[in-house]
Amino acid sequence: MLSLGLDPDLEQVLERDVDDLARYNIVRYLHDRPWERGSVSHFSEQLGLRSLERTQEALDGLVRCGLLTKSWSHETGEEEFGLSEDPAMRLLADRLCSLDRSPFYGDIVERLAARSLRRARKAQQAAGAARRGTG
Repeated sequence: MLSLGLDPDLEQVLERDVDDLARYNIVRYLHDRPWERGSVSHFSEQLGLRSLERTQEALDGLVRCGLLTKSWSHETGEEEFGLSEDPAMRLLADRLCSLDRSPFYGDIVERLAARSLRRARKAQQAAGAARRGTG
């Protein structure tokens, strides 16, 4: 993917797990607030993510790769997401967030943003096709 001379493990994570700007921003947000937990709508509002469905997909993907945890809040009656307590995952989050000091940071963000835009366009096209098919 990036082939920017990063550590191969980081490149793999950026290719496979934290593979768009929404996921990267979620990890950065929680890295800066490791105590915080929130619902899909919380992350959507805090990070300016327009689609709740895409926010849910991003959060679930980060849970699957182990960077986030998911639990049920009895207070709110919603799923809540937070940064993993696993030391290896915390270290990975630290490494990902330290990329902002990399000379390649602009290229990394640009490529993650391009992926996000492609996914948003595909989702929009699929929604349009579904509307046309049912209408």
